[in-house]
Amino acid sequence: AMSEYEKAYETIKPIITFFNTAGPDVVFTPSDKHAIQNNLAIIYGALFPDSALTKFRSVIAFTTQNQLTKKLNTSQQAMLTFLVNTEDWVRADSLATVMSVDIEENAFDYAALLHKRGSIAAGMGDTAAFLKYMTSGIDLAKQVGAFRLIDYFAETLSQYYKSVGDAEQALYYAEI
Repeated sequence: AMSEYEKAYETIKPIITFFNTAGPDVVFTPSDKHAIQNNLAIIYGALFPDSALTKFRSVIAFTTQNQLTKKLNTSQQAMLTFLVNTEDWVRADSLATVMSVDIEENAFDYAALLHKRGSIAAGMGDTAAFLKYMTSGIDLAKQVGAFRLIDYFAETLSQYYKSVGDAEQALYYAEI
């Protein structure tokens, strides 16, 4: 994972340098600034996890302040991924709850959020919520044709049922 982030950092390093040293004649749109800051926050999250929340919060604040509502989900998804990866279940659950209200009308984004909510529920030891999010997610992913998400949900459910000894359900989800 670190080598992937190092590659990503090397890729955007010239952009960061340009961004930091650009003359007054170069005008960045708020959308440009959001994209750069969001990528920086993701890289910062991988390299400096102890202080990454500040970076993610600043990107979300910038996005909100500049009324980039379409970009807000991107920022929140990046922060949520970081919280799930660091197993910060309480903060992840809180952010996912806020995001559920904001993006429920966008089926693809909502399916991706259900996938993260399932991980959060599993991390918190809530099996009923885990199963609810996973089955809801697979149904929604099927509706919107999100094949990667269908694979993720089905594989996760198959593994779960295999671990609890329910071969029939494990096979059912493995075949999906």
